[in-house]
Amino acid sequence: MEIKTGDTIRISIEDLEGNAEVVSTSYKLLVNDAKVGDTILIDDGLLKLVVASKEERAVVCEIINGGTLKPKKGMNLPGMALSTPSVTAQDLKNLEYIFTKHRVDYVALSFVRSASDITNLRTWMKERGFSAPIISKIEMKEAVNNFEAILAVSDGIMVARGDLGVELPPQEVPLIQKNIIKRCNATGKLVITATQMLESMVNNPIPTRAEASDVANAVWDGTDVVMLSAETSVGKYPVRAVETMNDIVENAGNHAYWNRIVNYDEPVEFTDKLFDSVNKGIVQMSREVGATAIVVFSELGRTARKLSKYRPNARIIATQKY
Repeated sequence: MEIKTGDTIRISIEDLEGNAEVVSTSYKLLVNDAKVGDTILIDDGLLKLVVASKEERAVVCEIINGGTLKPKKGMNLPGMALSTPSVTAQDLKNLEYIFTKHRVDYVALSFVRSASDITNLRTWMKERGFSAPIISKIEMKEAVNNFEAILAVSDGIMVARGDLGVELPPQEVPLIQKNIIKRCNATGKLVITATQMLESMVNNPIPTRAEASDVANAVWDGTDVVMLSAETSVGKYPVRAVETMNDIVENAGNHAYWNRIVNYDEPVEFTDKLFDSVNKGIVQMSREVGATAIVVFSELGRTARKLSKYRPNARIIATQKY
């Protein structure tokens, strides 16, 4: 459906079939939270609306940037104080079902705003006997402002650049990404770089040179994981996208520039001074003797993860007692 710049459109909290004059949203608190003059961005910012007035069950918006309004696209409300919690009752219901039916490796928490979002979820899981590391997705301005507190209580961080680039000016995202990765590296927390890494491969068999540089630079920044989204979920070349990203990552990791980075003695925060000092010494020794592997006994995997904090050139092999 096409919406035109300069026209008005109503966003209703009622369940209805949309047209060029009115569409529906599943966010039932929109009328409560929105103020006249607030910006509403749709489909990762491709469509821009401004709230002109409010009705009892809808907001009336002026279309600033028109285009194709597709079904079930995300809506961002930058700067708007949201009433809804990061984890809704339906989210918890779904999560409980998944925990009872499957083995859960990680829980990724979207739209984190403060450290309490993570601690509340962790308490809820513990009360029900569920256990899994929590990955906090940084995709809102509030999360950037509260990042240090969020990092302290998270098991890992995802730099969700799509929504982050909508919530904040796009020119700020690269520096935020670098700072987040640096802080995660310093504290030994898993960090994932995500969204639009090879976006052109949704429709094309090869990436742009800028995308290849983006992936490689994320590796050189120190990211632990690079992630594909639309490229594999709805793209025309999902397998080729994975192969391409793997090739870029391997080449970046084998390059001399990467060796200079991992051997640079970056300051690392010692959360457990004795444990971390021993691990740092092991990694330094492995480099000096040219070890090809570091073998550790690790019941829960903690020792192996802590060793990886220092980016050894040698492979880490973790063994367990069965």
